[in-house]
Amino acid sequence: MRERVGRAVLGLLLTMTAVTQAGAGVGLGLGYAAPAGGFADAAGGGPELFVEYSQIRSDNIEIGGALSIAALGGQEFTFGGTKFAETTYAAAPLVGFARFYANGVENGGIYGGLRSGWVSVAAELTFDDPLLSDFESDETESSIAFGPEIGFLSGRFGVYASYMWTGIEVSYIEVDPFGNFVPETATISWIEAGLKVSF
Repeated sequence: MRERVGRAVLGLLLTMTAVTQAGAGVGLGLGYAAPAGGFADAAGGGPELFVEYSQIRSDNIEIGGALSIAALGGQEFTFGGTKFAETTYAAAPLVGFARFYANGVENGGIYGGLRSGWVSVAAELTFDDPLLSDFESDETESSIAFGPEIGFLSGRFGVYASYMWTGIEVSYIEVDPFGNFVPETATISWIEAGLKVSF
């Protein structure tokens, strides 16, 4: 996954250099990514960092691309008060976006948009008991990703919130009230929100 992310970062930086010379904007953001839906039972959330470039296509429309690194956290699974397993997840979406500004792009204010692209997700499952080590896994999967976003921009600073859905399913284990292990599956998706600054 690190090699994929490294190539994606290099490609995005080269693209940003080219479009910035043409007068496009560059933005950096820091936020929090919280697992959504059934995925919230298998992960705990974590920080997100992104870099984006954008161009004005009309008075109200802005388009661009963004690369994010989101630590989706993990979750400890316990039995009888003792931890026996832990999951950790990290995602690297590379998406394009289109945004509509009600008051015009150059005036900022409230905007809404759609994002779509590609995401790589690294998932790791570890067990505390050495006897269960054969069931441990460390995998990376890729999929399409898309979702809506909203935000507010004032000058160079803004706030944002978005939802990201992927086509990746994960398997995990729940423990029912009777102490039985119950296999579960969930589609990876998350809600993210934070602050950004534009240059």
